[in-house]
Amino acid sequence: MPAPLDKSVKTDAGALLSAPARVIDVLHGAILRSRWGGLGLLAAGLICTAIASLYMKANVTASAQHEFDFACAEIRLNIDARLAACAQVLYGGAALFDASESVDRARWRAFTQSLYLDHRLPGIQGIGFAQLIPADQLTRHVQEIRGQGFPDYQVRPAGERTVYSSIIYIEPFSGRNVRAFGYDMLSEPVRRAAMEWARDENAASLSGKVVLVQETQQDVQAGTLMYVPVYQRGVPIETIDQRRVALQGWVYSPYRMTDLMRGTLRGWDVRHPDMAISVQVYDGGKDTADALMYDSQSAEAKAVAATPIFTRLATVDFGGHRWTLRFIQSGGLAFSHYASVWLVLVGGTSITLLLSALFFNLLNTRLNARRMAWQLTTELRESETRFRLVTDTAPVLLWESGKDALCDYFNQPWLKFTGRTLEQELGNGWAEGVHPDDYQRCLDIYLGAFKARATFSMEYRLRRADGEYRWVLGNGAPRFTATGIFIGFIGSCIDITDHKRMEEKEKLQAQKQHLLKTESLSRMAGAVAHHFNNKLQAVMGYLEIAQDTQLKDTELAECLSGAMHSVRKAAEVSSLMLTYLGQVPGERELLNLADICRKNLSALQADMPNGVILKSDLSSPGPVISANANQIQQILTNLITNAWEACNAKQGVVLLSVKKALASDNPAEHRFPVGAQTPHPAYACIEVTDTGCGIAEQNIEKLFDPFFSTKFIGRGMGLASVLGIVGAHKGIITVANKPGGGSIFRVYLPMTADEILVAPKKMDQAPAIQRGGTVLLVEDEVAIRKLTTIFLTRLGFTVLAAKDGVEALEVFQQHQNEIRFVLSDLRMPRMDGWETLTALRRIAPGIPVILASGYDKEQAMEGDHPEQPQAFLQKPYQREQLSAAIRQALPEEPSRADAAPTA
Repeated sequence: MPAPLDKSVKTDAGALLSAPARVIDVLHGAILRSRWGGLGLLAAGLICTAIASLYMKANVTASAQHEFDFACAEIRLNIDARLAACAQVLYGGAALFDASESVDRARWRAFTQSLYLDHRLPGIQGIGFAQLIPADQLTRHVQEIRGQGFPDYQVRPAGERTVYSSIIYIEPFSGRNVRAFGYDMLSEPVRRAAMEWARDENAASLSGKVVLVQETQQDVQAGTLMYVPVYQRGVPIETIDQRRVALQGWVYSPYRMTDLMRGTLRGWDVRHPDMAISVQVYDGGKDTADALMYDSQSAEAKAVAATPIFTRLATVDFGGHRWTLRFIQSGGLAFSHYASVWLVLVGGTSITLLLSALFFNLLNTRLNARRMAWQLTTELRESETRFRLVTDTAPVLLWESGKDALCDYFNQPWLKFTGRTLEQELGNGWAEGVHPDDYQRCLDIYLGAFKARATFSMEYRLRRADGEYRWVLGNGAPRFTATGIFIGFIGSCIDITDHKRMEEKEKLQAQKQHLLKTESLSRMAGAVAHHFNNKLQAVMGYLEIAQDTQLKDTELAECLSGAMHSVRKAAEVSSLMLTYLGQVPGERELLNLADICRKNLSALQADMPNGVILKSDLSSPGPVISANANQIQQILTNLITNAWEACNAKQGVVLLSVKKALASDNPAEHRFPVGAQTPHPAYACIEVTDTGCGIAEQNIEKLFDPFFSTKFIGRGMGLASVLGIVGAHKGIITVANKPGGGSIFRVYLPMTADEILVAPKKMDQAPAIQRGGTVLLVEDEVAIRKLTTIFLTRLGFTVLAAKDGVEALEVFQQHQNEIRFVLSDLRMPRMDGWETLTALRRIAPGIPVILASGYDKEQAMEGDHPEQPQAFLQKPYQREQLSAAIRQALPEEPSRADAAPTA
């Protein structure tokens, strides 16, 4: 609280102003009786006036000194309040980590934007989070951040250290703040000292003078930083050793001192232009030039500044660090300050010269003195009011308690929140607003922390003015004097109701998604087992019959043909599953979507039952897309089939139309894949409308799940494969029920501005394989190795087989001059296909290599590899596909008579 008004100013002024009157009253009779008495009265009056004037001047100077001291105290309190408010904001950031399972970049940005610090606490450079990184986790940390969309991310400065920290969040993430991204503040001694103090004391700390990494070559300012530690949730932090183990990182703010002080003072010099006080802030306990962090007076102003009349030093201790403040008031006092002195001088002289004007001048002098005293009292009260306004404008609910644990202050945001008066909240009155279920827990935590003189943090429900109980995050910390005497607690509360509701909503949504995923996986597993068991039953039966040596050749051929047919059907199921996952390899070309649909109309109508009519509305020219024609045909077939099946083979109409659409036209409801965005400006739309029974609302979310069907068991991969193809083409699907019955499926595919170039295709006959020579086959599966050996032998090659890459290198070194090409599996123990390919090319740089894998080509070939194969084979493959891969891999060679293997 500000000091009370110094009453000696008013008392002394009254005594001095009344002194000439008392002297004149005593000598009045002598003046009337004697001429010399008048001269003596004149002399005495002049002497008394001179003495009184000098004394008054000294008193005015003392009053000005007192006013200067009070202004310095006010500025110091503003700085204290601003540092406390900044610390409270950081405590709020630490509370966000403590209250959340995880805090990602988007949530951190939303939290900082909700504080509106530019308006409430101007001068803050930003709010960030620096993560603690043990040396053995540095590589993984860098990879994680790069995976978030920052491919050039590094922890700076480089070098080996036992522990690192890195600024991973800093908001606003723009301008100067981008320079801080990835900076290791533990690598710099001044910052490190403040960070370790905050870690060990579990309190906000303030660093010494630094140059911020945000600084550029222009307008360089001294800087400082504030840190609040963030500990792992649920880990004990009662001792220093426990805190060091539990440390997760720091919430921090960097401050450019000039910006910070301007935001703190907020035009103080404009509101007090007559005082002309300049403020200098020094780091530490000395006011030396190298410790200067801020000077409110510019170099130009210093050059013309008058001699200082008052100076004062003060200190600000915060977060384990001290600032030294120097206040300077330059120039002389204004004429108004010496008004009373001139009044005494002129008044005394006038009284002496003109006795008739004595009483009037004396009265005016007394009134002026009283007015000055009243003005000083008013200014003191206004200063105290301004001090309270600092806390009343803070963006959090603040409270204070005394040594008796009873609350003696609440700021205006608190009173506005509860809708109660300060008198109602004082003492334990505030507890009436705590939810009954939370009251005892809050009381135990508060009294326990009060007894231990320790900080605390808790969540509880507090009744708002409208009667609603809101969840708040309360924090408290003990207060001590500069000499270490405990004087009570100070604390804050932040409304976290929306955050908790969001967490609960996300939890329920995650549970729903988990149930849907479990249901989908269960259905998919059962359907896959059903399909494969049926096909395996047929394969096993046909092969068992084929083992009968008494079978005729035609019967044996029929059995083997049936087994091959079942195997192909099983492979189709696997292919459809890969399609659903978006793994749809195939060359893409520029296609006119309307032309593709028009070419397939007759085939689509032929597959439909007689009672259903297919109509079309195809624009000309149609939109152009970059796609695979076979995959677009598969989309049309499955959507049209789904449409006419919805009509239950009754009388119905299926309408196929193609049109152009903007990204804004794509509805957000029932959009698949779930969460898909529409970043492209224009789309080509395939719309399939039917007059069937429509779709039950509870089934819409399951439509594209593998093997989900409302018709009969064994179906359900059609729409799933459509979703996979559309997803691979960066498109989306929307589903809606049509008013009056039926459904509407819309497929949106990105349009391209490229034009289709019509060029005649040259049909080249595939060259025959030049048979003969030796092949190195590398395959770890015994059955596949034997089968592929038979294929290659029948194609006219001699086969050298190896079960893995290590054995393949040994065989290749022995028969290097004989081997024409290498056929290698991709996934093998000890040395995989990529490693084998690289090792072989070191020995023979030009050796042709074919890689084979059960994965599709896009998956198998992903990544950066120093060597590439000539061809790729996807398993399962047949002999014709193997022949095509060999033709692609082998260079064109002239026919050789000696190409055939010799005995």
